Amino acid sequence: MHLEPVIHCQNQNCQEQIRLPYPTPPDITAGQPDWPLGEWTEAFVCLHCGHVYDYSEQNIHWAVFQSPGPSQPQSNKAVWCARFECVHADCEPRRKWHVEMDSDKDEPYVREWLDGKRASGLCPKGHEIIPLRLAGKVYRLWSF
Repeated sequence: MHLEPVIHCQNQNCQEQIRLPYPTPPDITAGQPDWPLGEWTEAFVCLHCGHVYDYSEQNIHWAVFQSPGPSQPQSNKAVWCARFECVHADCEPRRKWHVEMDSDKDEPYVREWLDGKRASGLCPKGHEIIPLRLAGKVYRLWSF
């Protein structure tokens, strides 16, 4: 058994657990690491309900997971990142969202999922980002 960092969807009707990548998860006997260090804020899309919220270091919890076998990946998950433009002309040009998906998904699949308006959120000025306008490449940050 080992510990991994997680956040929970802030949608009161969802509360789905979202796993965060961590390079070497500690054994449960080692206790919770002091991570992340310093200030941390990122926006994550919940695959279950499609809502997007900003999360900070205060939102991170450590959950117990079954340890993989030798030479096995930590999980079958990957974190993807996409940048969006707000539809309002006076807005900051880009908003970065992260989404955790199964690691067998590729960039076209993630792009199609996000383009399919399955996710909704706000730009930094509070405007709803609908329709989604992807700005540039969708890329895999981490597989774990």
